[in-house]
Amino acid sequence: AFCFFGDLLEMVNAKLPITVNGTRFYIGSERFFLSGANTAWVKYGADFGNGQYSASRDAYLQLLANISQAGGNSMRTWVHVDGRTSPQFDDEGYVVSLDANGTFLSDFRRYLDDARAHNILVFATLWNGASVSRQYKRLLQGLLTDTSKLQSYIDHALVPWVRAVKDHPALGGWDIINEMEGVIITGEKENNPCFDTRFLEGSTAGFAEELYHARQLQRFINWQVDAIRRVDPSALVTAGSWRQLSQTDQLGGRNLYKDQCLVKAGGRVRGTLTFYSTHVYAILDLLFWPDAAFK
Repeated sequence: AFCFFGDLLEMVNAKLPITVNGTRFYIGSERFFLSGANTAWVKYGADFGNGQYSASRDAYLQLLANISQAGGNSMRTWVHVDGRTSPQFDDEGYVVSLDANGTFLSDFRRYLDDARAHNILVFATLWNGASVSRQYKRLLQGLLTDTSKLQSYIDHALVPWVRAVKDHPALGGWDIINEMEGVIITGEKENNPCFDTRFLEGSTAGFAEELYHARQLQRFINWQVDAIRRVDPSALVTAGSWRQLSQTDQLGGRNLYKDQCLVKAGGRVRGTLTFYSTHVYAILDLLFWPDAAFK
């Protein structure tokens, strides 16, 4: 049996769990498909917190309506991006709260309420690795290179956020970082294949700026997934790769996101993905990479 659009939110509202079994999604005992769009933002990194959702809301309502009218059931929405307006950092780069004015949770709940009204499940993408802002670079850099700063984000922002929205019917799940490969250092030789990035040479990985070792990015994912799972063991969590090349051990690639690699990097056994997500881009609208999921 399959669960289609009309039944999905009815089941979600009944608080039936969304689960993954093998390669399939289920809600309760019914199989279903996620079909939707990547928002990804209305105002880049400035849609939630500090009362900002009120300025973006009309645009989001239109996006939600468009997806609903097209028969979609899900939306992927970027949140912190690079930390420019959320979470709130102190002068030393530690996270002290979700935002400066204390409206982040009410902003995000209102967005979830709007999504629920349109029968849409929201997947929150926390961070972005596909571009680097000179102005805000140090904020995300601190979280990726200093575990005490990463833990401050988990304690003062991520855990309170997950706790506040985990039971909302419109919350689909969490996407830790968009395209970490944009800031990965390629060509590094490591004895452990989980951290060896020689296979990425010449692949366009590192396209934003080669800043971080694979193990730093994997630890970043591992710790945040673990934190989410500690609060909500049934949460769906993923991380979107820029190509399938870094999310498969076939086609000349290597799966940097598999359980053993994330746990080896971060040491937290709960910190593994529920499902994989990858991106597919056509070159000149005609050609696809050999590792593309869809051709």
